[in-house]
Amino acid sequence: MASNVYSRDDDEEDHYVNLKSVVDRVIYDTPAVHIGAHKPVTEMASNVYSRDDDEEEHYVDIKSVVDRVIYDTPAPVRPKMLAVAAIDFGTTFSGVAYSFVGDYERQPLQIDARVWHSTKGTGVMSHKTPTCLLLSSNKSFEAFGYDAEDQYAELAEENAHYGYRYFKNFKMLLHTDEGLKRDAEIKDEQGHALPAMLVFSECIKYLRDETMKTLKTKGDLIRANEVRWVITMPAIWGDSAKQFMREAAEQAGIERFQLVIALEPEAASIFTKEQLSQRKFNEDGTAFLAPYDPGTKYMVVDLGGGTVDITIRQVLEDRTLREVHQATGGAWGGMGVNANFLAFISELVGDNVLSELRLNHKADYLELERSIEMKKRHLEGDRQGRIMIPLPAALMEVYADLNNGAKLTNKLTFESKHPGKVDIQRGHLRINKELVAGFFKPAVDNIVKHLREDLLTLPEASDLVDIILVGGFADSKIIKETITEVFSTKCVVVPEEAGLAVLKGAVLYGQNPNVVKERISKFTYGTRSFRHFLEGFDSPEKETYIDGQKYCGDCFGKIAEVGMSYTLGDGQDIELSPVRGELTRMCVDIYKSTAKEPVYVTDEGCSYLGRINVDMSNTSRGKERSAKVRITFGDTELICEGIDEGTGKRSREVLDTLSSTT
Repeated sequence: MASNVYSRDDDEEDHYVNLKSVVDRVIYDTPAVHIGAHKPVTEMASNVYSRDDDEEEHYVDIKSVVDRVIYDTPAPVRPKMLAVAAIDFGTTFSGVAYSFVGDYERQPLQIDARVWHSTKGTGVMSHKTPTCLLLSSNKSFEAFGYDAEDQYAELAEENAHYGYRYFKNFKMLLHTDEGLKRDAEIKDEQGHALPAMLVFSECIKYLRDETMKTLKTKGDLIRANEVRWVITMPAIWGDSAKQFMREAAEQAGIERFQLVIALEPEAASIFTKEQLSQRKFNEDGTAFLAPYDPGTKYMVVDLGGGTVDITIRQVLEDRTLREVHQATGGAWGGMGVNANFLAFISELVGDNVLSELRLNHKADYLELERSIEMKKRHLEGDRQGRIMIPLPAALMEVYADLNNGAKLTNKLTFESKHPGKVDIQRGHLRINKELVAGFFKPAVDNIVKHLREDLLTLPEASDLVDIILVGGFADSKIIKETITEVFSTKCVVVPEEAGLAVLKGAVLYGQNPNVVKERISKFTYGTRSFRHFLEGFDSPEKETYIDGQKYCGDCFGKIAEVGMSYTLGDGQDIELSPVRGELTRMCVDIYKSTAKEPVYVTDEGCSYLGRINVDMSNTSRGKERSAKVRITFGDTELICEGIDEGTGKRSREVLDTLSSTT
């Protein structure tokens, strides 16, 4: 039975148009290639693209082929990409890395990651820098990373920080994907709000500009439009967060055709696949390491600062990857451990003391935060197993000032709630290792519970070989030991450069976006539609009459189903017809649901995603017109395209998931 899909024009008047859904797979006769193998693209019959190896006139990247697969017009002439640069935009730390196309062809893992350091003599050096931003009072850029931390602390010491805008640990705003809008705001440390888009774009712009400076030191041969940029995001985040990050990147000066969104655990799985991760044996019994064989399934647990992302992958015959189960996880990252450390210290010294240190001795408070971060990653104790954290001298002074000259050492010796487990020696706070393990317990318990009850019980995980821990939090000895002990039947691996697995994997993904052939849909997607009312089935409140006929409104017209696997380019065509002859644009509302078979768009678990606009400006044929909308799945983002079938006019539509109104 034909159904009708709900549509609206620019005046927001209700219309409904005929819906004919045809599941159609986009077929390419071009093989998967990496950026270094661009060829001219010409169009063949049935909207299938192929390469013309005899022509050397135009170059187009493989991503553009995916983006424009149903267009009649050729893809625009674009520069050949000479390098790929990745920005791992983390909750607590960020990093950049790059590789050249020529180097990738010879040595895929020849990837350079920038080393960051604090300029204020703290001796901190790392491949990651804190995700901190400092803006001036007029909202202009001042500093990012270690520089932002150090400069703001210095300003505060001189009581000159008022009016400056300092932002830290703000990425988790995007974790609450529901309700995320383009005009969302973030408060700085002093409680003043600024547009979140500005904050994110300033960070990305700095990381982009610094990377371009580095690339130009290689001979000043690389131009900005010859770099493919990859920005990482947690896989458990939604479509609105991806669009938000994309728009922030565009505001930072990265053109849309240059930008790829990489999912963090997926990037880590790509990096892992390229490493020597499998133990094999020669005929004489000697062992050696080799990449995973085709058919191998492995789990990647990306332990970040804010979130934990988990994915299961399988190596295919051509050494590409397929997603076995949709990415899962939660907000169980390392930030929680840091917060528990600080809460414990606050309990020891008093909330007022720690608050005074944070507000009026920022350099000392920053030193304490950095010490906790280092101990979290490398939890080595003294001979008695006690964990030692250096305490800033200012902390002892503030405690004495606020406690009538009393000494903190005496309090911990005679009044502690943890007798014999906490003391101070030579300026270091010494904490029993069992107490410190408790700081990790909430995160560890959540991770273990999710793995044991939600993932490893799945049929598709029964033949899983390895559990691979990556991300900065994977450096924690407690995390590795606990997961190894609980899942003793699996091989738990923390690879070399675990903290850089996402960053370097993002570079590899940018070099070959087709390395992941299949992905699992996180949601069921569909349109808000009308159909004939079914007596005894449909809710009476959904009953409506149109031209004297009874219809059911707010129906969920399913396009894709949660848990289903889609290859790159898989798409669904929706054919639409206007109900009014003068309609010049169709607006089709798209919804998502966590259920497999939602009935109405108002069901629990359903939410509005965005709108597709189809241009139908030629009204000469009145209602005798039709348009086709294709929503393509299988990529890291939804791709939406539309065509007025009467005129042949085609356009690509960005699904606006950040609009303030539905």
